[in-house]
Amino acid sequence: MRTEADVQDRQLMGGCASFITTSLVCYCLSIWPFIFADDLWTSAGFLRAMGLGFVPTTVFGIVSSRRFAVPGACGWVAAALTTAIFLLVRIQNLFTAGDSRQFPMPVFSRDLIWIVPIGYVLTVITLSLIVLPRHATGLTPETESD
Repeated sequence: MRTEADVQDRQLMGGCASFITTSLVCYCLSIWPFIFADDLWTSAGFLRAMGLGFVPTTVFGIVSSRRFAVPGACGWVAAALTTAIFLLVRIQNLFTAGDSRQFPMPVFSRDLIWIVPIGYVLTVITLSLIVLPRHATGLTPETESD
């Protein structure tokens, strides 16, 4: 016989596990192209890495937000925040390597150092709020049955 405390413990552990799993999977999916791409200093290479990383991450994040509600959405946003830090450092490294002539100078603007990470985080937050199940947001009135 399950007690109420057992049910709450299972819900808590399920939420924590879905948060951690979502954040790790989304983080790994979003950064791998930026690690293995060899032509990030070109616009085409950078856009290709964004597409290869962000599209699967978005699909997984949407599915996770719908399936696990708030823990899934929060895991997706947490992954976006860590990805933004990774992208900021990675894009800065591209320009540093270009300045020291170790690699070709990137052909895009230095403004992308801030625009891409901030834009990515804002997009993920917006999408996670849009796809979050209505019952999880607390915006729908509870119906009372008499």
